[in-house]
Amino acid sequence: MKLAENGIPLLLVSLVALNQFPHTTAIINMVSAFTVIAVARALYKKSIPFSYETPLLIPLALFFAWSFIGLFFAINTWDSCRDFFSHFVRYVLFYFVIINVMDSRQKIHCILWTLILSTTLFSLWAMVNFYLIQGYSLSVRLGTSFPEFTTNIAGFASVMAIVFSMAMMKFEDRAWKKIVLIAAIIVLLAVSVLSQSRGTLLALIVSFLVLFATYKRVMIFTACALITTVAFVPLPKRTGEALFQLIARTNITAFSIEVAKDYPVWGTGFDINVFHYMQTEMSDKFQAYKSRVPAEYVDERFAQNTDWPRWPHSFVLSLLVRTGITGLLLFTGILGTVFTISINLVIKGKDFFIKEMGLACLACMVVFVTKALFEPVFVHFVDTLFYLLLAMITILWRMGLPRFNDNGKEGRL
Repeated sequence: MKLAENGIPLLLVSLVALNQFPHTTAIINMVSAFTVIAVARALYKKSIPFSYETPLLIPLALFFAWSFIGLFFAINTWDSCRDFFSHFVRYVLFYFVIINVMDSRQKIHCILWTLILSTTLFSLWAMVNFYLIQGYSLSVRLGTSFPEFTTNIAGFASVMAIVFSMAMMKFEDRAWKKIVLIAAIIVLLAVSVLSQSRGTLLALIVSFLVLFATYKRVMIFTACALITTVAFVPLPKRTGEALFQLIARTNITAFSIEVAKDYPVWGTGFDINVFHYMQTEMSDKFQAYKSRVPAEYVDERFAQNTDWPRWPHSFVLSLLVRTGITGLLLFTGILGTVFTISINLVIKGKDFFIKEMGLACLACMVVFVTKALFEPVFVHFVDTLFYLLLAMITILWRMGLPRFNDNGKEGRL
């Protein structure tokens, strides 16, 4: 019983903390294996209650079924099966473990503090290492010399951590905890600006719009800190680069649409690196798709196959290419269900905690969708954040049900 009550939550919190740091894949896999063993043992001994009741059960099941059947039509069966398990099944299991184990207000606070502190510590280390130790100018985009680090994708965690830091300010009474949260917000704002990612800054602005009505004082402080950071950091003029990236993204989009036209029903399969597979194993077809792209969208890199992306730079295009139109609609159904739950939590939540946390989760979902429209999101780092967010929303939803107590457990009143 002690293993179920203490050991499993500790393992899950460790996964959240490790997710923020590069070069931890082996450790994460080891912790994941221990978690699976611990959960299986607890279920066998019936030391933890396990419920599948969630409004996301049917949407997740439908997307699972469609994607599974699509494996039989995949152009790269082996990698599609691997990515189906690694980037979907694995995280759905993670989701169900979270909603059944981390199902109390105290545990939600623990998860959020872990996310905030781990993201802040990594961001602080990244800025010190890059600008002070390696000596780069503040005008240089953060992290360009880091292996296993993608600046754009890192913005998912930094903006979500900012949102949850603002939410936690309302639940912490001790002055030192509020000071830590304020310091975290400043560090995370700085790293978001220094990333020079338009998607990150856009997500930050959109999340502010969602939160403004409730968090006016905190928002004013955060906006002032953001303006100050932008004013004092000598960011370069990226107009030329922006134009180049626009052309590059446009030809990737056009290429993706051409591929989707040939695989409209089942898609190419769940393989995330589908473009890389086409380029290396289906070169004739790859060149045929390229030839269909309108000339105005073709740049030098596109023409010469240099620095070609492995996947579409948008969750919409990625799902359209890999799972077809139906798969895209089913995944949109998952997002629609999550947004509906979040809005209901804000409007109809039975107490202050559920309403405020529901609003923070809604803002984070807006952050996810905003960035996901322009970034490759089906990577383990973002997968963990996404399914963790789904789990938190589900736990809050359970807390509002009459047959669940305030800790989200069924039948324990």
